[in-house]
Amino acid sequence: MLEGETYVLEAVRDTLRTKLGLRPEQCDCEYDEQVPSMAGDFYVAVIGAGFDLGPKHSASGGVHDVLHSVQVLVLNRAITARDKRRTIFLERLQGINYQIGRVVRAIDWQMDLMSYANALMYKDYPTYQPFITSLHQTRCDAKPRMVNSEIYAGATGGGGPGTTNYVAMGRSIYFGGMRRMQTIAQLAPGVTV
Repeated sequence: MLEGETYVLEAVRDTLRTKLGLRPEQCDCEYDEQVPSMAGDFYVAVIGAGFDLGPKHSASGGVHDVLHSVQVLVLNRAITARDKRRTIFLERLQGINYQIGRVVRAIDWQMDLMSYANALMYKDYPTYQPFITSLHQTRCDAKPRMVNSEIYAGATGGGGPGTTNYVAMGRSIYFGGMRRMQTIAQLAPGVTV
């Protein structure tokens, strides 16, 4: 039922790298919001956001109906003095919103991403049923959040008088609805899976 998750994540990562012109050290799949310490000032983390059961799952005894979701976290790093934070905040917010907009254009309702995920899955499992709907935006963080150096796997420390311990601004956007239905094989008594 969850076999498609890794293909969704890989397809989103590769699509973002291609359409946004990102290098591997700027965009990768992560298991949580902890990003590599070597990440630069701009980093895009592709994180699994689980799945929901589709409408046919409960209404039919013959298929697994799964709707896959993904979280895309955009981080923009900056160290600023506290007295300049308001101006820097607005500048970073404008920059991060611009990057979120680029992510939306690259992922939202893009059929090539769905086709790519299907090609990746078909290569490993040619008998699996394909994804039949593409990812679409489901929500975005209500507001960006300031993050400290721990998110970059670093030590927390102040930068001296007049500074904050924040090193980056982050905001996530979520996509869902990438649907895949797989026929349920009826197993004969004594058959192991």
